[in-house]
Amino acid sequence: MDLRLRSATRLIFSLLLVACSENRPPEESARGIGCLAERMLSDRAADWLTLDIPGAAIHVRRGGAAEADRRAIAESVSAVRHELLTRLGGPQSTDTTLKADLFFVNSRDDTQRLVGRPLVGFIQQGEPTGVFVYTREYHLTPLLRHELTHLYTFELWGATQTGRWMVEGMGVWAAGKCQEHSPDELAAGALARGKLVPIRQLTAAFQDLAEDVAMPQAASIIGFLIRRGGLAAVQDLWKRETPPTEHPLGPHGTRLEEAWLDSLKGVRPATLDVPRLLREGC
Repeated sequence: MDLRLRSATRLIFSLLLVACSENRPPEESARGIGCLAERMLSDRAADWLTLDIPGAAIHVRRGGAAEADRRAIAESVSAVRHELLTRLGGPQSTDTTLKADLFFVNSRDDTQRLVGRPLVGFIQQGEPTGVFVYTREYHLTPLLRHELTHLYTFELWGATQTGRWMVEGMGVWAAGKCQEHSPDELAAGALARGKLVPIRQLTAAFQDLAEDVAMPQAASIIGFLIRRGGLAAVQDLWKRETPPTEHPLGPHGTRLEEAWLDSLKGVRPATLDVPRLLREGC
């Protein structure tokens, strides 16, 4: 993720101004193709090659690494989809359940032209559409895990009541280690540097915090909640509308926050190599 720009994950709630035509092909209407997907497929300047796999249509832009590696991309999407739906308790059927349109382009210039922002990857809010930059230097699997977690949590759990911190926390938790460091190790590193913030501040001002602190901190909290109460604990919090005066983790949130901080004491602190992150991703 680019820490110098609004990252794809920061913009999950951004609404792109796209228009849906009234005359969609019947096969597209039947499976509910999204407005952004329709607009991209109709863009004459982009030449797409499409591969259909269970649960996704993979659209790769011709004339670059994405086209050359399209089979490997499809295999990665299939493997990540299976992994995430297993972890999130979603369907594993081969029909159109949770069918997504996933576009793979060759550069940030492509995403700038197509969607107006030079993002490395994002899921369009409100529809099952994703856009990714594919280069052989950038690690694809963690990016897919992160962004497809956004897609499937919204599809399976609905819109969250808890805010952006939890959406991103789930994505980073699902992506796994970054530069061989777990979210707990990165959160412990932020704690050692005096950068970790109280959970109330994390939830209230998530978008204003440094991403190399806010993202792993949110993921560390998610992981702690899952270890303590299983995925159901996170789902309950996801759907819960917390009163402004209550702790973001619920009525027992203060004790949970203390227990989470205590759990970091025995964790080896780590820090991300940000220039490398910009080049390669996680």
